[in-house]
Amino acid sequence: MLLLVTFPHGGRDHPRRVTQPARHTLGNYFDIWNQPLSTTQLGPTHGQVTAFVDGQPFTGDPRSIPLNAHTLIQLDVGSASPGPQPFTFPAGL
Repeated sequence: MLLLVTFPHGGRDHPRRVTQPARHTLGNYFDIWNQPLSTTQLGPTHGQVTAFVDGQPFTGDPRSIPLNAHTLIQLDVGSASPGPQPFTFPAGL
């Protein structure tokens, strides 16, 4: 497997061989955005965070939700979660 790495400021793309693909989580992205994510906080909003992954309740730490192609992730804050909402990815994505 090859990983394509792009460097900022007009850098070149450099293919690098990797033995194991990186496992990205929702927490990784919240770290990049410099925003908190926990069971009691979503960004600047405090309250009970309810997570759904592919329409199913996720009871663990929302930071650990794995990011995979076409995984549907829904985060609600507060005690009145509407439950999982349907979504269909557009063709070609």
